[in-house]
Amino acid sequence: MGANITFYNPDKSIAIAGEILELDEPNKLSFTWHVHYDPDAKKEEPSRVTYLLEQEKEATKLTVIHHNFPPDSVVYPNIIQGWIAILSNLKTLIETGSAMTIS
Repeated sequence: MGANITFYNPDKSIAIAGEILELDEPNKLSFTWHVHYDPDAKKEEPSRVTYLLEQEKEATKLTVIHHNFPPDSVVYPNIIQGWIAILSNLKTLIETGSAMTIS
């Protein structure tokens, strides 16, 4: 483990930087999540994201766990809405073949 993981903004600047903590292909990916797009959030210690994939009959269940936020986190309130939008868009892409337009 220890490999870097990076999410970029449309302008190619770093939005999120992290380090892979655990990889159990194809079932689990866990990594740190350090926000770079906001100066206050960038001061905060990284949180942790875990994706779990589980077989459920003829389907695959995706569970996203995002935790390890400090009590006064500035990242946490934004994450709540962010994951809803990302997962809704993923569902739409899988079901229709096209992603939603996000403004």
